[in-house]
Amino acid sequence: MRRALKPRLANYKIPQVMKVVDSIPRNAMGKINKKQLVSAVFADEHSGDEAA
Repeated sequence: MRRALKPRLANYKIPQVMKVVDSIPRNAMGKINKKQLVSAVFADEHSGDEAA
């Protein structure tokens, strides 16, 4: 995926991490609930040392 994006996007726009999920959480308006998505998918990486 990253190889396919490299000629089309600037380096800073290419995702560092990509994960496949079964479903994407949405709010009442149908928009992606980013907070819920990050907490569910990246829970192991955000284990509680966010306060820096």
